[in-house]
Amino acid sequence: MTIRNNFFALVKDGNEIVVNRIALGNELQVELTTMFSEQEADFLNDDTQVIPFDGQYKPEHDEVLAIGGFDLPQVFKDAIDSPMTLEPLHFNEETNSKIVAVFSGSNDGDEGYTALVQLFEGTRLIKPNMMNIVFGANDEFQKLEYYGMTLDSKLIALYKDNQLHFKSYHFTRRVFDLSNHYREATNQEVLALASHQHFAAIEEEAFLLMADHVVRQTIARIQRNDVLETFSVQDLCAKADEVNFDIEVSDGEIVLPNVKKELKLVLSFLDDQMFLGPITGQTRVSNSSRVI
Repeated sequence: MTIRNNFFALVKDGNEIVVNRIALGNELQVELTTMFSEQEADFLNDDTQVIPFDGQYKPEHDEVLAIGGFDLPQVFKDAIDSPMTLEPLHFNEETNSKIVAVFSGSNDGDEGYTALVQLFEGTRLIKPNMMNIVFGANDEFQKLEYYGMTLDSKLIALYKDNQLHFKSYHFTRRVFDLSNHYREATNQEVLALASHQHFAAIEEEAFLLMADHVVRQTIARIQRNDVLETFSVQDLCAKADEVNFDIEVSDGEIVLPNVKKELKLVLSFLDDQMFLGPITGQTRVSNSSRVI
């Protein structure tokens, strides 16, 4: 079992990932250990609801997303198990711009690894060539003469019990590879959907230009759920009528809009994200939902 009092910087240089040990004085090490433990308790506790990640639901403040059976990257494991074998972090202009995360963790034997992760962005760097001043002794401001960093007040991710817990897919994927758990449709898959027999012919290049990451994620879910294979054009039109949503049909084929905003509405409908408000009866589109 390792003791959770070592801290590391995850550095990305192109496709290369390196972990450096953050050398700390004893007093600061104790303070950071306490701070990270408190952030862990705030991030995941008995009042927190854990929601399985499906690439669709956006958690509330008292919820976290979780990917079960997630394999903690080997660089994290190696750092936690053998911290003193790592090169210490050396601050310079080149290295600092490549730091993506600060983390601490432990190997709890049969219970596996725990890793507490903060996102690190360039705005948190303290550079000596800038006028960084702090309120010091004798009620006087003093200039900081060395490189430094400002740590965050919260965790971005917590790996525990063989699960990766997080709140934001967007930020977490900057640290962990989540491509196997949440994917966007490729160009080939985008065009495969658009050329399905349910739809009228489209201009391929123009359609691809509209396919931003939201469109691609939605298309991936539609394909994963076999919507077009399960429902006929007639079925889809009937369901659209149920939520007062107009679908343009020509010669028995659905016409996909050539305006991105309108296309996203059609795709949201096919993704089961359109509904009638139970109070107002108005047609609404959800950008976050989960099965209950």
